[in-house]
Amino acid sequence: MPVELFANNAQTTLNGAINNLVTSLVVTSAAPFPTASSTAVPPSQFRIRVEDAPAGSGINLEFMRVTDVSGTTFTVARGQEGSTAASHASTSAVTLVVTGAALTAMPSNISSEGTLATRPAATAVPIGFYYFANDDNGGTMYRSNGTAWVKWAPGVLEGAGVELGYAEITSNFTTGTAANTVYPVTGLSVTVTTGSKPVMVEAFLPAITALAGTMDVSCQLYEDGTVIQASSETSSATANKSVIGTPRVRRNPAAGSHTYDVRLKANIANGMIALANAAFPAFIQVKET
Repeated sequence: MPVELFANNAQTTLNGAINNLVTSLVVTSAAPFPTASSTAVPPSQFRIRVEDAPAGSGINLEFMRVTDVSGTTFTVARGQEGSTAASHASTSAVTLVVTGAALTAMPSNISSEGTLATRPAATAVPIGFYYFANDDNGGTMYRSNGTAWVKWAPGVLEGAGVELGYAEITSNFTTGTAANTVYPVTGLSVTVTTGSKPVMVEAFLPAITALAGTMDVSCQLYEDGTVIQASSETSSATANKSVIGTPRVRRNPAAGSHTYDVRLKANIANGMIALANAAFPAFIQVKET
C-alpha cells in the first residue's frame, strides 16, 4: 500500500480547466505539496480537495488522490471517498487534506512486512519506518533512520540454529553406471529461503555401496546447480564394499531462495547404491548458524 504524504498549508489553484474524465491536472504552484511517486519503493501518495474558489467553499467539491507529481502536473485518481468526478474551472482551489481514507491507510505509513530481499531502501521510507523481514532468522524487525536500516529486534529464533530445510529418503537409491557422471539422489533436495545469516548445509548417507572394486566414490553437495562441497573415499578393492557420505559446508548465500541437493559420482563404471531405511535414513539439512 502507498505511503501517505502530508504537508502544512499546502494550497494552490488549478492552472487550466479540467473535465470529469482527465486523470492529470496542472496547478499554479506545486512547491507547497509533497512529491508523490507511484514508482518509488514503497510508492507514495497524498489527498487533495478541489472546489470552486475560495478554498473551503464546498462548492463543486471533489476529493482526489495524487499518485505522481511531475513539475506542476499532478496525476490523480478522480472522485475519491464518496465524491463525484466533476468539471472544474481554472483557478479552482486545490488543497492538501487529511481524509478518512488517509487515516485508515496510516499503518502502511509506519510499517510493512515482506522478505529481506524485497525490503525497500531505508532512504525511500519515512524516518522511523519499521520493516519486518519475515524470512530473516525466523523474523527480524528493522527500523529506518533515514539513511540505513538498523536491526531493531533480532530474529525470533536467532542463535537457535533454525532449520530452514530438511529432506530424507528411507529406501535405497541406485545410480546409473557411467563413470565420472554426477547422479542426483532422488529425494535429497530442499529449496529454502535464506536471510542475512550464514547457513550450514550437510548431508549424511549411511552407506554408499560401490559396485566395482577400487572405486573412488564422491558424495557431493550442490547449491543452485553448482557443487559446493564433497566427501570422497576409495572403496575396497573388492566390489560391493561400502563407504559413508558425510559432506558439510558453511555458506553465506545472498538472501532469497536457494536449492540444495546431494549427488553421487564415481570414477569407474558400474554404479553405486545409496543404502537407506527407516532406521537409518539418508538426509540433507540446511540450518542457520
